[in-house]
Amino acid sequence: MATLQHMSTAEDIVLANFKNGKLQINDKAGPSSNSPEFTYYKNVDTPDERLRKRRILVAKSQSLQYVGYNHGPEAPKANSACKYLVGVLDKKTNKMKVYDAQYYQLRPWLHNDMQPDQDETDQPTEQTYIEKQDALTEAFGSLRKRRAVDSRHKSKVSNEAIEKSAKVAVTIAKSQPTTPIKETMDSEGVLPCCDREATKVEDVYKLDDLVAPHLLEALKKVSGKFCNANIQRIQEWQKQKTYSSFVLDHLRTLANEPTDEKQKKAAILLYLHNLSIMYALKISDLNKKIPFEGDTPMSVKKHLLDSFTQSTLVGDGSRQKRCLPKRMKDKMISHALVLALILDDYKTKLSPLQSAFKVGVRILESHARALGCRVTSIAEVTEAGESLPSKSPTAQKVAELSLPLRITYTPKKKLGGKKR
Repeated sequence: MATLQHMSTAEDIVLANFKNGKLQINDKAGPSSNSPEFTYYKNVDTPDERLRKRRILVAKSQSLQYVGYNHGPEAPKANSACKYLVGVLDKKTNKMKVYDAQYYQLRPWLHNDMQPDQDETDQPTEQTYIEKQDALTEAFGSLRKRRAVDSRHKSKVSNEAIEKSAKVAVTIAKSQPTTPIKETMDSEGVLPCCDREATKVEDVYKLDDLVAPHLLEALKKVSGKFCNANIQRIQEWQKQKTYSSFVLDHLRTLANEPTDEKQKKAAILLYLHNLSIMYALKISDLNKKIPFEGDTPMSVKKHLLDSFTQSTLVGDGSRQKRCLPKRMKDKMISHALVLALILDDYKTKLSPLQSAFKVGVRILESHARALGCRVTSIAEVTEAGESLPSKSPTAQKVAELSLPLRITYTPKKKLGGKKR
């Protein structure tokens, strides 16, 4: 077993490593045909003991020179966390002498206008105040401060990443369909287009502005199960809670409608059902496969996502993520209310919509008034045939759209918000 003996010397033994790979020596095809010449520099002109410990190792070859430091940002990071030792074993006596060592990482020197032995503090650099502070922290700061600087540098966004994100954002903006903003639309885009000068109530909010004709035709083709639903099928859906009470109540009256009107109302109900599915989604589910009604056309799904969600750039700008802010949820409620008014001849009960979208009745009332509706209470009739007062807690709220309009929407206020 070898015995160890620690030896002290005036200068530590030098350990060098070339960062760009092993240096080729005595190779005709390599960059160097002779062994490089090493020079070791130290600062002896200053009384400061800390500065006197600074060393610079230079390796000169025929084509290039390499420089390594034991201080500053170019020094190996491991120097502050560990100590290097070199052992020399005498095989005859089986004794090993251990010497202190300094580790240097040699990098190619590409600055022709400066000498490698020139001290870093004398180098003519155009650094900002923050860069100078960071350099001082790297050289003399505590471990905690050096870690903070290193973390900030890693988190810094490069100009290339910003330019890339900007280009992606411009591309996405150009690909979005552009539609002229009508003067009758509210400034936040929450309420649907409204013709305030309409002379007939059915012209105030037009179905084509809510559901484009080609989308309505696509929904009619897959709304056969609604058009042909019988009482037994509706009861089965009610028991399984497949659809909301709003949809089921309207399906019970579809049988008495003409064929064209039946298909139109069935398509609107299917659209409303998918709208309620989107409204109930969590943020984490928006970027997954959304559980729309199984036979909903792809064009309708895309319309719903583009109209009622927002896309944001994440990461370096190469990926998009959908989000559903409060404003978009308000937009869903407003559109659903208008569709319900169209289905019910512009006088609809709010409680079925309340159960479909799982929202408070006060929120629905605020949206209805913002659309220009008059909200009233109607008396409930008990099983015994008695009529309850209209101000009873169980009284039904009814929204009715009539002329002249009573629009009370204020863009600066949030619909359905709590009073403070």
